[in-house]
Amino acid sequence: MGERMERNKAQRIKRKRRQRKILLGLIVFLFFVVVSTVVYGYLTLSKIKTKDFTENKEELGIQQEVEAKITDDKKKIKNIVLLGIDQRENDGGRSDAVVIATVDPVHNKLKLTSLMRDSYVNIPGRGYDKLTHAYAFGKEQLSIKTINQNFGLNITDYVKVNFEEMEKVIDAVGGLDIEIRSDELDNMNEHIRDLSKRAGVTAKEISSPGMKHLNGLQALAYTRIRYTNGGDAERTERHRKVLTMLFDKITSAGPGKLPGMVNKLLPLVETSLSSGEILDLASTSLTIGNKKVEQQRFPLDQFSKGDKINGVYQLTFDEEPTRDQIFKYLFDDIKPSGK
Repeated sequence: MGERMERNKAQRIKRKRRQRKILLGLIVFLFFVVVSTVVYGYLTLSKIKTKDFTENKEELGIQQEVEAKITDDKKKIKNIVLLGIDQRENDGGRSDAVVIATVDPVHNKLKLTSLMRDSYVNIPGRGYDKLTHAYAFGKEQLSIKTINQNFGLNITDYVKVNFEEMEKVIDAVGGLDIEIRSDELDNMNEHIRDLSKRAGVTAKEISSPGMKHLNGLQALAYTRIRYTNGGDAERTERHRKVLTMLFDKITSAGPGKLPGMVNKLLPLVETSLSSGEILDLASTSLTIGNKKVEQQRFPLDQFSKGDKINGVYQLTFDEEPTRDQIFKYLFDDIKPSGK
């Protein structure tokens, strides 16, 4: 019995990690859209939703001891929180993807650092809870404050996208061609009806299996199919398939189509960065060049474990080593050993 429970828990954690990678992929994709706008000119940036955001270091949880460690060279390194929000009607939302994007001209690198959404952290004013819940309690400001205080950072800005906007992203690239199996039809059409009702629109259901050209709503319904023999595991495979197709479509778009796609995608993004800051970041990214983006995840497995606290799964971790590892990775380019 105990062995089976441990195996089931391991499978659940593995599924969550797959889902996190899918959500991470979408927000990183949209972050790329933001910084790539430098190619198409300053006026395009007016389409991005910008938000006035506090610059008060205390309100952002930036601690004096952290500031003291950041030398003049390190100040050139820009870290930005990327928030992928799962927010539906009458729902405050949660940050289902929490990523730190790093533009580092000192070490000539671009980095993406994932923070585990279930990390058991001290949320200011709320006590210990999952990192993902900070957004529900206090939106972007509390999310950044929680990250800064728990992980010893000095982040001041964010880029955010609501994953419910995936439908618009797919429509912006002209839809996707996907093979639909017969065992997927009924559940997919249920989701099409549900999404249509919520959106107040009428969407065409899929009448037969085979290769179909899907619009955004239909493709979103496809990613939500669960009741097949593969269950949740197949559901995450569908997410990956849709995301891969999105990447392929945007990267294969010719110079004539790409600006139009970018113009449609930019309104889906919200950020605290000004147009000038976006241009500076894009310019620095171009200077760094077309290098592979480094990726890392924290907390590391050997410094964390899953625990049931008050009946809820939490990822507890060794706080001091994790703070030290993250700081050294982001500012000193020292990659931690392990995973």
